[in-house]
Amino acid sequence: MRKKVLLAFLFLFFAVIASSLFLNPTPELSPVDIAPEELLVKTEEYYLIEIKETAPIIVDDRMIPRVSVVIKSRSFNKSLLNFTFKTPQAGYKFFSEGIFLYGYYSKWDAGLRSEAVFLDYNLTPKWWKVYEYNVSSYELVYFNPKTAQEYKNYILMLGSVTRGFDKIKGIIFFNKTNGEFVRIFPAEGFELLVVNEKAYMLSSRENEYYLTLYDLETGKSIKSIEANMEITPQPIDPFTGISIEFIGGENYFALFFSEILAGNGIYQKLCVYSLDLKLIDCVEFKSHNPQDKNRIAKAMFAGDYLILERNSRRKEVYRVCRD
Repeated sequence: MRKKVLLAFLFLFFAVIASSLFLNPTPELSPVDIAPEELLVKTEEYYLIEIKETAPIIVDDRMIPRVSVVIKSRSFNKSLLNFTFKTPQAGYKFFSEGIFLYGYYSKWDAGLRSEAVFLDYNLTPKWWKVYEYNVSSYELVYFNPKTAQEYKNYILMLGSVTRGFDKIKGIIFFNKTNGEFVRIFPAEGFELLVVNEKAYMLSSRENEYYLTLYDLETGKSIKSIEANMEITPQPIDPFTGISIEFIGGENYFALFFSEILAGNGIYQKLCVYSLDLKLIDCVEFKSHNPQDKNRIAKAMFAGDYLILERNSRRKEVYRVCRD
């Protein structure tokens, strides 16, 4: 009897081990000993871009914030062009046909000012768009320049179109040549990523995040899943904050989640997905010191590899395993 019990126990033990090997194989993000420099493609960017705070101005007893974006020659460190936006924050993106500069408010949906300038690589402005809330207008095209993405002959941005009492939120198509409004696809979300002919949007409901995949040709939703992120319940603290951004790649993309915890700690989670929204694997980091040298400072894809850069500027490479 004891022998049968022992044999049954051994069979169950090995069955569990075998199933764990088949159902839970090696992690899909595997560290590899490859120099990041071998994977990164060197780009010939002729310009350096700096963002500088500028003294605010007072108009009609109202203080208007300002920030400047300065374009410099990489070879001579000489200022070539300076744009001043009437917003507290600014940024830039290098697109295939030019440089996209923008000014914005972090709470961009609060009805405040947004600006965007698109330059060719000779630094000639192709167009400059400004949105500023105006209660007397019956038709408004409102955009969030921070979400700008390139798609064929368009620049896409999240925003809204208001006509009378009707307001549509979604993905706005702007003509890349002249910046004119073309159309809007209804969609919900606050972050946007474009890969090939698909758009990925991140939205949140009741402290949970959702990823939705859209077809840009038809404007239809293809698939939606719950993202592997959630807000940590914690006491109210004015120094806490959450940021989430897309990291785009050719074969994969990632969601990079960063949260400043109450008590000055830091929690980060980066999850890699296939282009059809299959979760591949995640990397997590948590520390009581937000300045920890091992904190993830930057992430990027190079083909089937994910490169993480830490606060110490040390880079590490992970191979994304395919099915």
